[in-house]
Amino acid sequence: MTWCLKTAALLRPTTGVFRNATAFAQLPRYFSQTPRTLIDEPGKFTERSSSYMNSILKDSDSRSHNRRSSAADRFGSDMISPMGINGNMQLPKMGPTAGRSIPVMNGDLSGAINQMKAAMSKNNVKHDWRAQRFHERPGLKRKRLRRERHRARFKEGFKRMVNVIIGMKAKGY
Repeated sequence: MTWCLKTAALLRPTTGVFRNATAFAQLPRYFSQTPRTLIDEPGKFTERSSSYMNSILKDSDSRSHNRRSSAADRFGSDMISPMGINGNMQLPKMGPTAGRSIPVMNGDLSGAINQMKAAMSKNNVKHDWRAQRFHERPGLKRKRLRRERHRARFKEGFKRMVNVIIGMKAKGY
């Protein structure tokens, strides 16, 4: 209750702007659990904090953007160039057949076919193909989706109940 009252006192708006700008600036500090420092005191935001920010800005301007001296400087460099450092990397295949293509490694055609079957069953391609074969009225679609959701929920509940019964049998009930 006191938190709401104090917050309301700090955030009382007048003409669309906070009446006390320093109170609004201290709001995060007000609810913080860490001890207060000199920077947190009102009117103390002068030389120490601003000189620190000036030194950070000065250091960022003075760095050469072309040199790469450490791993920290190279962080994200792979995002700059899609070819990477040596330029030998190939871009992934894009297009309508990108998700339906499986590479055949070392002439292992049967392994590639099995991998394709697994990907197709995981992505429910056969079900989608049957569903898209004919037009379905919106009302029938709602009924079908509700029926499928109910079956999935019932299946999960049934599995859970079977596991409870198996656990009870194991405990000797």
